[in-house]
Amino acid sequence: MTSDQDGAYRLRWFVGVPICANIMILSDVAGGTVVLSVIVALGVSLLQLVLDSHESALRAGLSVAGLFALFFLTAFAAVGLIFHRNRYIALYRFDSNSIYRENMTRIRGPLSESFHCRPFPVEPSIEARRGLKKTVSWSDVREVSGVEWMRTIILRGEKGDLMRIYCPNTAIYQKALAAVKVKEKVDEKVKGS
Repeated sequence: MTSDQDGAYRLRWFVGVPICANIMILSDVAGGTVVLSVIVALGVSLLQLVLDSHESALRAGLSVAGLFALFFLTAFAAVGLIFHRNRYIALYRFDSNSIYRENMTRIRGPLSESFHCRPFPVEPSIEARRGLKKTVSWSDVREVSGVEWMRTIILRGEKGDLMRIYCPNTAIYQKALAAVKVKEKVDEKVKGS
């Protein structure tokens, strides 16, 4: 980690991120499943009411919503376990203006990488398929919270979460959290001037 002229830090690392065993991802999937299931249940129930079957409207809505939830969770598990082997690789890079993240699908790698519940160290891989890229400007970050036991930093903006920063070990987690906190303090001084 080196310091830029304006006090921000440069930091770069690769990390393996579990998919189906990651409590943060699972809570997002569970929340999304509940919301979508309620929408499906209401939609089917309303459709049944329109079709003149008042007694079975709620039952039909709940049945279809239950099947939808089961299908959605099964599809998530299948994609996460079969196609991604329960992990993906992320590259993080901090610079003076932003945080960059690129998610990659690892084509090969040791099977032992599939059995993690927290972020874990990986070597940079040339055999990874490039995936989603995201950049978050420091100026968009309004709140920072660390989840130490998961070695994860959550950046929030005005409208919710901007990015989760997964760290492979405690040392990088502490350096990344310190870099974010330093940048946060620098920005507060600039705003107060």
